[in-house]
Amino acid sequence: MSPDLDKRLSRLEADVSEIKVTVTKLLELCATAFTDREIETVIGVKEVADMLNVDINVIYAKCANGEIPFQRQGRNYKFRKSEIVSWWNNRQKGSEFSVDSYVANYLQKHQIRG
Repeated sequence: MSPDLDKRLSRLEADVSEIKVTVTKLLELCATAFTDREIETVIGVKEVADMLNVDINVIYAKCANGEIPFQRQGRNYKFRKSEIVSWWNNRQKGSEFSVDSYVANYLQKHQIRG
């Protein structure tokens, strides 16, 4: 082979290697962007109600009372799926039943007279 052909072949190999690295980086960025988009999905009242297995009126009431994270877009309520999941998980943790606190509350309300 001629020296000119060897140079061109070497340059092509270097370019192909550079393209492989660039494509790999782009694929990683796309995977991350898709994951972020999946988490930050914006959903409506019906989707939240379906997700939590409640009636849509419950969701409207929680919005009116400020109990659930939401945003208004005109007349519509919009929710970030990640915020709803986080809110639900925190709500579940706080709703654990404690016998000790129940007894203490009962005794405070119903003082035993003797």
